[in-house]
Amino acid sequence: MRTLTKHIRIFNRIAGIYNLFYSYQQNMYRKALRNGSAAVPWDRVSRVLDVGCGTGAFTGLWAELGRKVVGVDASDAMIRRARNNTRNLSGITFLVADALAGLPFEDNSFDLTYCSYVAHGLSREHRLQLYREMCRVSRIMVIIHDYNAKRSLLTDAVEALEGGDYFNFINEVTSELHQHICDLQVLPIGKRSSWYICIKEGEKPFCRLES
Repeated sequence: MRTLTKHIRIFNRIAGIYNLFYSYQQNMYRKALRNGSAAVPWDRVSRVLDVGCGTGAFTGLWAELGRKVVGVDASDAMIRRARNNTRNLSGITFLVADALAGLPFEDNSFDLTYCSYVAHGLSREHRLQLYREMCRVSRIMVIIHDYNAKRSLLTDAVEALEGGDYFNFINEVTSELHQHICDLQVLPIGKRSSWYICIKEGEKPFCRLES
Protein backbone atom coordinates (compact mmCIF):
# COMPACT_ATOMS: atom_id res chain seq x y z
CA MET A 1 0.00 0.00 0.00
CA ARG A 2 2.87 2.38 0.72
CA THR A 3 4.15 1.75 -2.82
CA LEU A 4 0.74 2.56 -4.30
CA THR A 5 0.42 5.70 -2.18
CA LYS A 6 3.83 6.84 -3.44
CA HIS A 7 2.72 6.17 -7.01
CA ILE A 8 -0.37 8.34 -6.52
CA ARG A 9 1.73 11.15 -5.03
CA ILE A 10 3.98 11.07 -8.08
CA PHE A 11 1.03 11.43 -10.45
CA ASN A 12 -0.41 14.22 -8.35
CA ARG A 13 2.90 16.08 -8.74
CA ILE A 14 3.22 15.57 -12.49
CA ALA A 15 -0.44 16.17 -13.40
CA GLY A 16 0.29 19.71 -14.59
CA ILE A 17 3.12 18.56 -16.85
CA TYR A 18 1.06 15.62 -18.08
CA ASN A 19 -1.74 18.01 -18.97
CA LEU A 20 0.52 19.84 -21.44
CA PHE A 21 0.24 16.80 -23.71
CA TYR A 22 -3.55 16.66 -23.68
CA SER A 23 -4.01 17.67 -27.33
CA TYR A 24 -1.28 15.30 -28.46
CA GLN A 25 -2.91 12.47 -26.53
CA GLN A 26 -6.31 13.19 -28.02
CA ASN A 27 -4.90 13.10 -31.55
CA MET A 28 -3.15 9.80 -30.81
CA TYR A 29 -6.28 8.32 -29.25
CA ARG A 30 -8.49 9.47 -32.13
CA LYS A 31 -6.27 7.51 -34.49
CA ALA A 32 -6.36 4.48 -32.21
CA LEU A 33 -10.14 4.67 -32.02
CA ARG A 34 -10.42 4.84 -35.81
CA ASN A 35 -8.13 1.83 -36.18
CA GLY A 36 -9.99 -0.19 -33.54
CA SER A 37 -13.52 0.99 -34.19
CA ALA A 38 -14.60 -2.11 -36.13
CA ALA A 39 -13.94 -4.28 -33.06
CA VAL A 40 -16.41 -2.37 -30.89
CA PRO A 41 -20.07 -3.53 -30.97
CA TRP A 42 -21.35 0.05 -30.99
CA ASP A 43 -25.01 -0.92 -31.04
CA ARG A 44 -24.53 -2.63 -27.65
CA VAL A 45 -22.31 0.00 -26.03
CA SER A 46 -23.90 3.03 -24.40
CA ARG A 47 -22.14 3.24 -21.01
CA VAL A 48 -18.32 3.29 -20.77
CA LEU A 49 -15.86 3.29 -17.86
CA ASP A 50 -12.40 4.81 -18.47
CA VAL A 51 -10.05 3.40 -15.78
CA GLY A 52 -6.96 5.50 -15.03
CA CYS A 53 -8.39 8.31 -17.15
CA GLY A 54 -5.60 10.79 -16.40
CA THR A 55 -6.46 14.24 -17.72
CA GLY A 56 -9.47 12.94 -19.66
CA ALA A 57 -8.07 12.72 -23.19
CA PHE A 58 -9.84 9.49 -24.12
CA THR A 59 -12.79 10.05 -21.78
CA GLY A 60 -13.76 13.04 -23.88
CA LEU A 61 -13.65 11.03 -27.10
CA TRP A 62 -16.14 8.46 -25.78
CA ALA A 63 -18.45 11.35 -24.86
CA GLU A 64 -18.06 12.89 -28.32
CA LEU A 65 -19.31 9.58 -29.71
CA GLY A 66 -22.50 9.99 -27.68
CA ARG A 67 -21.69 7.50 -24.92
CA LYS A 68 -22.28 8.06 -21.23
CA VAL A 69 -18.83 7.77 -19.72
CA VAL A 70 -17.34 7.67 -16.23
CA GLY A 71 -13.65 8.45 -15.83
CA VAL A 72 -11.83 7.28 -12.71
CA ASP A 73 -8.28 7.93 -11.56
CA ALA A 74 -6.50 7.46 -8.25
CA SER A 75 -4.91 10.91 -8.60
CA ASP A 76 -7.22 13.76 -7.56
CA ALA A 77 -4.95 16.24 -9.41
CA MET A 78 -5.52 14.33 -12.65
CA ILE A 79 -9.27 14.30 -12.06
CA ARG A 80 -9.34 18.08 -11.52
CA ARG A 81 -7.64 18.63 -14.87
CA ALA A 82 -9.86 16.08 -16.59
CA ARG A 83 -12.96 17.92 -15.42
CA ASN A 84 -11.57 21.20 -16.72
CA ASN A 85 -10.48 19.76 -20.06
CA THR A 86 -13.90 18.26 -20.78
CA ARG A 87 -16.05 20.98 -19.22
CA ASN A 88 -17.80 21.70 -22.54
CA LEU A 89 -18.86 18.08 -23.07
CA SER A 90 -21.97 16.42 -21.66
CA GLY A 91 -22.45 12.87 -20.43
CA ILE A 92 -19.20 12.65 -18.42
CA THR A 93 -18.73 11.92 -14.72
CA PHE A 94 -15.31 11.91 -13.04
CA LEU A 95 -14.50 10.20 -9.76
CA VAL A 96 -11.36 9.73 -7.69
CA ALA A 97 -11.15 5.93 -7.46
CA ASP A 98 -8.46 3.25 -7.57
CA ALA A 99 -9.12 -0.06 -9.35
CA LEU A 100 -6.50 -1.73 -7.14
CA ALA A 101 -8.51 -0.84 -4.05
CA GLY A 102 -11.78 -1.89 -5.70
CA LEU A 103 -13.96 0.18 -8.02
CA PRO A 104 -17.09 1.70 -6.41
CA PHE A 105 -19.49 0.11 -8.90
CA GLU A 106 -21.77 -2.91 -8.96
CA ASP A 107 -21.04 -5.91 -11.18
CA ASN A 108 -21.89 -5.34 -14.87
CA SER A 109 -22.38 -1.60 -14.37
CA PHE A 110 -20.85 -0.69 -17.75
CA ASP A 111 -21.12 -2.04 -21.27
CA LEU A 112 -17.45 -1.39 -22.02
CA THR A 113 -14.53 -0.89 -19.64
CA TYR A 114 -11.35 0.65 -20.98
CA CYS A 115 -7.90 1.63 -19.76
CA SER A 116 -5.02 3.25 -21.62
CA TYR A 117 -1.33 2.87 -20.73
CA VAL A 118 -2.15 1.81 -17.18
CA ALA A 119 -1.31 -1.90 -17.06
CA HIS A 120 2.35 -1.63 -18.06
CA GLY A 121 3.14 0.51 -15.03
CA LEU A 122 1.83 -2.08 -12.56
CA SER A 123 3.41 -5.17 -11.06
CA ARG A 124 2.03 -8.50 -12.28
CA GLU A 125 0.01 -8.90 -9.08
CA HIS A 126 -1.55 -5.48 -9.49
CA ARG A 127 -2.20 -6.03 -13.20
CA LEU A 128 -4.25 -9.09 -12.32
CA GLN A 129 -6.22 -6.99 -9.82
CA LEU A 130 -6.83 -4.42 -12.56
CA TYR A 131 -8.05 -7.07 -15.01
CA ARG A 132 -10.30 -8.61 -12.35
CA GLU A 133 -11.99 -5.32 -11.53
CA MET A 134 -12.42 -4.33 -15.17
CA CYS A 135 -14.03 -7.69 -15.92
CA ARG A 136 -16.25 -7.48 -12.86
CA VAL A 137 -17.84 -4.15 -13.72
CA SER A 138 -18.10 -4.75 -17.49
CA ARG A 139 -21.15 -6.36 -19.08
CA ILE A 140 -19.87 -6.83 -22.64
CA MET A 141 -16.31 -5.75 -23.37
CA VAL A 142 -12.92 -4.96 -21.82
CA ILE A 143 -10.19 -3.11 -23.72
CA ILE A 144 -6.62 -2.81 -22.44
CA HIS A 145 -4.87 -0.18 -24.60
CA ASP A 146 -1.12 -0.47 -24.08
CA TYR A 147 2.30 -1.16 -25.56
CA ASN A 148 3.06 -4.11 -27.78
CA ALA A 149 6.43 -5.83 -28.24
CA LYS A 150 7.75 -3.28 -30.78
CA ARG A 151 9.98 -1.33 -28.43
CA SER A 152 11.70 2.03 -28.92
CA LEU A 153 14.81 3.32 -27.14
CA LEU A 154 12.99 6.48 -26.03
CA THR A 155 10.12 4.54 -24.48
CA ASP A 156 12.58 2.14 -22.85
CA ALA A 157 14.42 5.09 -21.26
CA VAL A 158 11.26 6.87 -20.08
CA GLU A 159 9.73 3.72 -18.62
CA ALA A 160 12.99 2.80 -16.87
CA LEU A 161 12.96 6.22 -15.18
CA GLU A 162 9.29 5.86 -14.22
CA GLY A 163 10.06 2.58 -12.47
CA GLY A 164 7.01 0.61 -13.58
CA ASP A 165 6.91 -2.96 -14.87
CA TYR A 166 7.02 -2.06 -18.56
CA PHE A 167 9.76 -4.53 -19.53
CA ASN A 168 8.03 -7.52 -17.95
CA PHE A 169 4.66 -6.34 -19.23
CA ILE A 170 5.58 -6.27 -22.91
CA ASN A 171 7.14 -9.72 -22.63
CA GLU A 172 4.25 -11.28 -20.74
CA VAL A 173 1.05 -9.40 -21.56
CA THR A 174 -0.27 -11.69 -24.30
CA SER A 175 0.37 -14.95 -22.46
CA GLU A 176 -0.82 -13.36 -19.21
CA LEU A 177 -4.12 -12.29 -20.69
CA HIS A 178 -4.60 -15.52 -22.64
CA GLN A 179 -4.21 -17.37 -19.35
CA HIS A 180 -6.61 -15.24 -17.34
CA ILE A 181 -9.04 -13.59 -19.77
CA CYS A 182 -11.36 -15.61 -22.00
CA ASP A 183 -11.60 -15.05 -25.78
CA LEU A 184 -8.74 -12.58 -26.04
CA GLN A 185 -8.23 -10.67 -29.28
CA VAL A 186 -5.06 -8.64 -29.87
CA LEU A 187 -5.55 -5.78 -32.31
CA PRO A 188 -2.61 -3.55 -33.37
CA ILE A 189 -3.88 0.03 -33.38
CA GLY A 190 -0.54 1.84 -33.65
CA LYS A 191 3.10 1.19 -34.46
CA ARG A 192 3.93 0.30 -30.86
CA SER A 193 0.51 -0.13 -29.30
CA SER A 194 -2.31 -2.65 -29.32
CA TRP A 195 -5.79 -3.16 -28.00
CA TYR A 196 -6.04 -6.31 -25.88
CA ILE A 197 -9.75 -7.06 -26.19
CA CYS A 198 -12.12 -9.41 -24.43
CA ILE A 199 -15.79 -9.66 -25.42
CA LYS A 200 -18.22 -11.60 -23.27
CA GLU A 201 -20.13 -14.16 -25.29
CA GLY A 202 -23.25 -15.88 -23.97
CA GLU A 203 -22.83 -17.66 -20.65
CA LYS A 204 -19.07 -18.16 -20.93
CA PRO A 205 -17.05 -16.73 -18.02
CA PHE A 206 -15.65 -13.28 -18.73
CA CYS A 207 -12.56 -13.65 -16.61
CA ARG A 208 -10.84 -16.68 -15.04
CA LEU A 209 -9.48 -14.61 -12.17
CA GLU A 210 -11.24 -15.34 -8.93
CA SER A 211 -12.30 -12.54 -6.60
